[in-house]
Amino acid sequence: MKDMQNNTNLSFRGQLAHETVLSFCRKHWVVLFPHIIGLVLFGVLVLGTFILLPKATLYSFISSYAYRIVSLVLVGFSTYYLHKIFVNILNYFFRLLIVTNYRVVGIDKTVFFNDLRDTIDLSQIQDSVMHKTGFLQSMLNYGEVHIMLSAVSTRKVFSYIPNPDYHFRKINKTKREYIMGRQTQKLQMERDVGGLTVDKNWIEMPLREGEKDMI
Repeated sequence: MKDMQNNTNLSFRGQLAHETVLSFCRKHWVVLFPHIIGLVLFGVLVLGTFILLPKATLYSFISSYAYRIVSLVLVGFSTYYLHKIFVNILNYFFRLLIVTNYRVVGIDKTVFFNDLRDTIDLSQIQDSVMHKTGFLQSMLNYGEVHIMLSAVSTRKVFSYIPNPDYHFRKINKTKREYIMGRQTQKLQMERDVGGLTVDKNWIEMPLREGEKDMI
């Protein structure tokens, strides 16, 4: 049960050896709101046309030649529009922000023709900033997480992040633990190498007579 809570039992394609998933999230559900509203309005428009239009007018229109042309156009438009809505809903589940003990991974994948993976090593992160502005973002608890890179003067922006304060703190905490782990490894290596170091004065000490013949 503990692994289910801290995500350490999860994995993703391209995961490195000894890499553990610490947290992940999809974009906030608010990105689906326009598509849901469009789907509802489309259904209301179709039903309202058949319910509110007088029956005599409806029957005469159905029997006319114009009905076939309008029906063909509406079927084509409806197929395209509904397909676009459902594809966007499916794409919502493929776009992820993953924080591991080595890096931050942004996956922007769609059902068709797009599979983008943007990785940021924890050693490259200089600073991170969380933005949550406006009434809507504060009420629905979503915002942006900006990651500044140390190598170049640029930043990576992850938008529509749910509970951005949690992921902001998670990235900073993981970065601190990563730096402390690297420093501990470095000190351990220095101690190990120091234990095998030969005294320089002993190496430069001149050989005595008799010892030269032994070499």
